[in-house]
Amino acid sequence: MPSQVFIVEQVGQGPADPSTNHFDNDYRGRCVQKRIAGRRGPVWRRGRTTTQERTSDDIADFLLSGENDYASFQEICKNFDPPADPQQIRAVIERCPDRFTVSKDTVTVLDAQRKEAITCMIKKLVVRDMAHVEIDPNKACEHIYQAAHYALKATPCRVAQILGSVAKATLTYPDEVGKGVYPANMPLALACLIDRMVYLARKRGEQTGLGSELLEKALSPKLYDILLRRWVVGRIKGSQFLANMILAQDYLPWSNTSLSQSNGILLWERLGYFEAKDLDKCKQSLS
Repeated sequence: MPSQVFIVEQVGQGPADPSTNHFDNDYRGRCVQKRIAGRRGPVWRRGRTTTQERTSDDIADFLLSGENDYASFQEICKNFDPPADPQQIRAVIERCPDRFTVSKDTVTVLDAQRKEAITCMIKKLVVRDMAHVEIDPNKACEHIYQAAHYALKATPCRVAQILGSVAKATLTYPDEVGKGVYPANMPLALACLIDRMVYLARKRGEQTGLGSELLEKALSPKLYDILLRRWVVGRIKGSQFLANMILAQDYLPWSNTSLSQSNGILLWERLGYFEAKDLDKCKQSLS
């Protein structure tokens, strides 16, 4: 059954018409019901442009498909073909306060599973094995693998933001680890975590078509800040490990553990991980 729309035609200025409450008293109008054939679902007509009405699922799918879980109203409308009606998009979002939040012109989708994934990832980074003066890779391995698993279920930019926050709270020299800070060799653990995340994301892409592009795009410009901004070459053991992970060379493993197996620490430059310019910035600080 073709969908129906109501089109308001303004026919000019006339005397006040108290019999209708649909128009201002300075105007009279009539509501003409028309049928638009060949379209599925409700449609909105503005002038000569006819667009299909978008549902909350359509909007949520778009927001969850990118690096971030938010976008402006303009970006949401332009995503659809043909572009969606801004008023209709806003109306749908405002009807779903349990699914979307609006701050000024930015819409954020609320996804309980992604929020839970981030929480679980953070918990794996603050376990007792990550709070020693020096992290033991044998004890950290399982936590890093589990954190990578949760990270793939979260929003890529949110993952990069969390790793950046951890890096800022990392000590620059070996010392006792207090609450809210991380040991000096935490960048080694973060490097292993990043490597594992990208490896799993690419492997998932081979199976499902959902590759690692969004994750790598979110992490790439932050690699230097996460791994090397607070790293002091020569003060903390592991500089050669980081250098050989980033450079296209045979690496020296952090430790003889499963973290350094072929499905763990991979050579980023040789494998085409991340943007070349971002890896170059890391190489300069290690040269």
